Amino acid sequence: MDQSFLEDAQGFKPAIGVLTMSLSGNNIGEGGYDQYMLGVNRQYVELAGNVAVPIRFDLPEDELLALLSQLNGVLFTGGNLILVNPKTGEHHQYYKTAKTIFQYAKDMKDKHNDYFPLFGNCQGFQVFCMIVSGDYKDLLTVMPALSTIRKIIWTSDSIKQEGKMISHFSDELIQKMREYPLAIHAHQYAIDSRDFEQFESLKAFWKILAVDEFLFGFKHYPTIIEAHDYPIYAVLFHPEYQLMKLDPKSPVYHRNDWREDTDLIAQNWSSFIRSESTKCSHRVRKEELHRLVNEGKQEFDYVFIPNVFSLPAVRYRKAIE
Repeated sequence: MDQSFLEDAQGFKPAIGVLTMSLSGNNIGEGGYDQYMLGVNRQYVELAGNVAVPIRFDLPEDELLALLSQLNGVLFTGGNLILVNPKTGEHHQYYKTAKTIFQYAKDMKDKHNDYFPLFGNCQGFQVFCMIVSGDYKDLLTVMPALSTIRKIIWTSDSIKQEGKMISHFSDELIQKMREYPLAIHAHQYAIDSRDFEQFESLKAFWKILAVDEFLFGFKHYPTIIEAHDYPIYAVLFHPEYQLMKLDPKSPVYHRNDWREDTDLIAQNWSSFIRSESTKCSHRVRKEELHRLVNEGKQEFDYVFIPNVFSLPAVRYRKAIE
């Protein structure tokens, strides 16, 4: 093994960028700590031996491109940002940075014959689709599924053969995801399947692997998609939340195998992140990787509801003072 690079028994450990989210209210720390990464996202990335590296959403483009040249892929996490202002059409800085990363991934294949995978969860799913739609601000439809655990509706009986991001799942797990509520949803918006079909850009770019239903089946929306021609993958639910302890009041809490199943889902997709990202030619030395991971970070508890619900997280200083 080359000791200059981070490796384990399986070989090279990919460096996966995680685009930070902006903080507001009491979660903002003194000294310019205005963005964060939830600990569960880092745990999800590193479950299979990857290394999570924060990408500050307000990095200047030259610094962003320099950082991407040291990474092996990027995860776009869940969040509740207004990506495109519905009245003014103005783009949030997070969305501007996401578009740069998205184009970078496409250019890596089209111009350099290299591999730079992107992975999106929940809002990451929405970000990818909005970019492909040409920034259409009315793409998202209110279809709330807040803190619910739902079954997967596969679009094919041979989904394992048709979906790259499902190909390494066991037949048993695929069937369990169909029969039992194992996918944790926490979103306010989705994309109506009919709208998805009407957008030629979306239809041409994405393959739909799974859907869910709304209003007792009167509406459907995609929940798992992957690009036809690029290593870009997204799920609308939260495989990373599978790693959190479930509320004892949940209707599936007492299923003895629930925890085992959901852990396996998270492990499978973290392993998929690793297998895809090792195809990227980029390498970063251990010393630089340590700096990228630890520079300017501050551990804290992200408060969703004061005195009710919080999660461990890391916040970072703004890139531009």
